[in-house]
Amino acid sequence: MVSRRLLLGATIFCLAVGALGALLYLQQRVARCNPLVARELLPNADFALVSLPGTLPDGWNRRAGGVELRGPAVDGQGFDLDGDGRAMQLIGIGNYLQTPAVPVQPGVRYCVSGFALTDSIQRSPTRLRVAFHWYDEADQPIQTDRTFWQSVVLWTPEQPPRAWSPILGSFEAPAEAASLTIRFAPASDDRIYLDRVRVRQGGVALAQLVATPDPRCCDQ
Repeated sequence: MVSRRLLLGATIFCLAVGALGALLYLQQRVARCNPLVARELLPNADFALVSLPGTLPDGWNRRAGGVELRGPAVDGQGFDLDGDGRAMQLIGIGNYLQTPAVPVQPGVRYCVSGFALTDSIQRSPTRLRVAFHWYDEADQPIQTDRTFWQSVVLWTPEQPPRAWSPILGSFEAPAEAASLTIRFAPASDDRIYLDRVRVRQGGVALAQLVATPDPRCCDQ
């Protein structure tokens, strides 16, 4: 009887430890804007819908030329992280790539994640910054929240990196917020490729998070 009770107690303990581990794992994925079950909020996140050839993917926007769709499936050039043959190219200091609008609710935290690399002819790494632009129901701007500048890994033929750099951001929707657009802005004129952009509920303030690279890289 004692042995049976000990066995039952050990089984319950193992199940509790396993459940706690699973909970912590899910919490970490939510913090990194990469949960298992959270719904993707970003329209045309994979850049697949392009109504007019040679234009940006539907819903995406830019400030100026130098931001365009590239990749093995588009023009046979550039880079691709997730295997679909498409990625966005950003060139130009003061330029930006802007996501389609995402509906939001006030007081809810939202996060964006993506991965970037540069093949700068200067052979130097560069940086990106993420800006959350919040709008009310009348599509009027409310406020803008920005992350700090985030490093972008350098690709060279002689020494391709093992991973693309993660680009992250997370902020709480302000009062009266009804929609959100997110901008990725480069710190220099170096060419940057951005792929696997995702927007979901969740995340944490960037200062609380140590970013980890994505191991899938880097075929030209």
